[in-house]
Amino acid sequence: MIDSLRFGSQRYSTHGVPNFFAYLAVTLFIDSLLEGNYASSGAFRTKLAKWLDVDNSFQQLKGVACMWEELVGWLDGRIKAGEPFRRLVLPEQHSWTHIGYTRRLSFPNRTDIRLIERFLSEHPGALSEPHIVLTEFWRTLLDRRASWGLTVAFEEFRQSYLRRRRALADHRFWRLLTRVRASHGRSERSNTIIEMIFDEDGDRSYCGLSEYDDDRRSYRSLDDALLQEAAARSGNLGAAVARGVLFFRQCGIGRWIADAELGNSANGVHVGLHARHLTLVGAQLGRLLSSSGWSITQEPQAIRRAEEALIRARLLITSGEQIFRASVSNGIRVKGAWLGRPNFLPTVEADTTDFTVSDKMGVSGVQALHVTEGGQLITASPLAGSYVVEPALLDGEERPQWSLRLQFAKDALPHLAIDGARHRLPRLNDWSGACSSPIVSKNQDPLKWESGRVASEDLLEAVYADGVSGWEEAELVGLIRRAGLDVHPWSMLRCLGDAGLIEPRLREGWRGRSWTLVAPRIVRLHMDANELVLVEGALCTRLVEDFQLAVDGLGGTCFRRLGISELSPPTIGAKNVPAEALAQRLSWPLVSNARVAGISPLALETANRHAELYQLASIWDWDQRRFKDHATGHSPVRLTRRIHPGGRDHDIFRVEHHGQSINYLSRTAAICAAHAAASVPLFEIRENRLVRLAHDGGVPDALATDLRRRRIRTAGPIDDAYAYPATESDAKWLASLLPGCVAGILSAPKYDAGQVISTARRSAGRLRPLWRGGRLLL
Repeated sequence: MIDSLRFGSQRYSTHGVPNFFAYLAVTLFIDSLLEGNYASSGAFRTKLAKWLDVDNSFQQLKGVACMWEELVGWLDGRIKAGEPFRRLVLPEQHSWTHIGYTRRLSFPNRTDIRLIERFLSEHPGALSEPHIVLTEFWRTLLDRRASWGLTVAFEEFRQSYLRRRRALADHRFWRLLTRVRASHGRSERSNTIIEMIFDEDGDRSYCGLSEYDDDRRSYRSLDDALLQEAAARSGNLGAAVARGVLFFRQCGIGRWIADAELGNSANGVHVGLHARHLTLVGAQLGRLLSSSGWSITQEPQAIRRAEEALIRARLLITSGEQIFRASVSNGIRVKGAWLGRPNFLPTVEADTTDFTVSDKMGVSGVQALHVTEGGQLITASPLAGSYVVEPALLDGEERPQWSLRLQFAKDALPHLAIDGARHRLPRLNDWSGACSSPIVSKNQDPLKWESGRVASEDLLEAVYADGVSGWEEAELVGLIRRAGLDVHPWSMLRCLGDAGLIEPRLREGWRGRSWTLVAPRIVRLHMDANELVLVEGALCTRLVEDFQLAVDGLGGTCFRRLGISELSPPTIGAKNVPAEALAQRLSWPLVSNARVAGISPLALETANRHAELYQLASIWDWDQRRFKDHATGHSPVRLTRRIHPGGRDHDIFRVEHHGQSINYLSRTAAICAAHAAASVPLFEIRENRLVRLAHDGGVPDALATDLRRRRIRTAGPIDDAYAYPATESDAKWLASLLPGCVAGILSAPKYDAGQVISTARRSAGRLRPLWRGGRLLL
């Protein structure tokens, strides 16, 4: 060791290890020994001799400087090779040509810690008001015991702050202050986490989460959430609740989380105000929606607008004083990297609108990744590789105050298992009359690999990558909106469900739906005298490639059938391949007999709830064919959506007809039942398409699955409508299960009196026989 300190490293470095790093760490440790047995040893060389217990003056320590310079070269080599290392920038040595690097890099030392402890005890509000640090910390530096490193670190922080840098949470000086405060002034109060989510009807609800697990508790109003989660006594939201001002910033796709500080958010913030502040703020923040004792902005507000409005109302005293950490959010994680698909790249939250981007080789200006002024990362095509994002240097700055190394993956990685906590929630079914039967296809088209465009390709990859634990509905809708597709997000949500990629589940104990991925499986399908296999469930690009390789290895032929729309997910399968061997090779379950719709008409899943005291939320308008607050059309059949007044149960959809009322948990089932009772067509067959005539609803889940298997093609949105692949025979089959719901059939099915009575009896009261024109009709 002594020879290395004198003349440089005595070992050769390898590609993976610099064989002198331990010696440099020792020199930093020695320089920090300022107390105990070393209190009287002010000089570095004296402390080194005492620590090594040798009688040596160590006048020759040039090897220390050589090893530091060698470390710089070793790191530069690893960075050029594309490895995730950061460069080392050495300070000037001045007169300390041997140990200057160590003396200037050994920060902080024990004395620095003691000085900062004293400063924080004298100024307890310093971390929440950084200007106190700038004006008062000079007195601490007057103490002769303050190290050179502490002085330089504070000066760097001061200059950056005054230049309007605010992403300084990782600056070495601020990090030292926060670490000292955390270790000597730790609060015993726990934090409260409250999230805001939205549903299909535009209503918002709130979730309380535990700081230590994913246990979610749902509330109808913000006031209830704050009260039940004891936010007034929490360490993070207590002061904001007492002040009566909360901020909800987007912390993920479709997720808004409560925060006490305005902070920095590229997507704006929702502002929550206590009722006592409404007259002060007025209309400065746009329309406010009441949520019991609190109100919250209907639309997200720009940071500057929210800041100015609250300052004018004297609800925000300081402006622009927050210290925060440059961060990346609102993207999709792929095993430690970010999914590199366009429209799904993350956002950089920082203190600048001018960024520089370089690739893993340190080359800037020619990369495929760019950053907008708002911090949104953009790319024209799927992105893979490592990039570094830094703020552009200001005048007088020698190096950036922060840098973010981002790794991107072009495709999602297969999940080992898709069985999170949400998968244990009960599935929300539309159809109850399913029975087990072999799966038969009616398709007559040639089966080949169709290579047309799939506009939702990036969305399908993002849904798979993000869905291992499932979503709350608002999160999934937010993810669909990110895709930038020219379609209503709720129609695309139905498209993914009808394609069998995702399935809805009832949230535990309260209204709303959660959604989960469907694990991939092999389905045996019979078509004429041939046997096919279909892949059902959610797939990523890598799983499709695995399927193709496995089929090719077994001597089969793959086929891909595009959906009815460019937005529809494709259907993938194979022919001339043994289903058992294929399922075993891929370790996917094999389905030979599946649950099919059966033959009972209107076998819709009903709810065993009376819902007598529920409040009316919306009503079906038969003229505009959608739910509205107030209906204008008139019909003997009344369809309403009702909510629990205490927020302790799911929404109920009620169909009332001839003095009888039936309740449903499924929106789709209720809409179908109402149209059947009113004999108003919900669908029409047009040129091998079953087109939805209303603005809401669809084919019940079991029937949609059977229809997809019959045609080996998926449904989807077309222009302003939603359609299913169907022929005349499919329309007749659907009409027998959904009487009165299908129009446009050239030869409508005719029933004799016995069939009419039998169908009415099997409908469990949903259909009634009528005597018209001397005939018994449904």
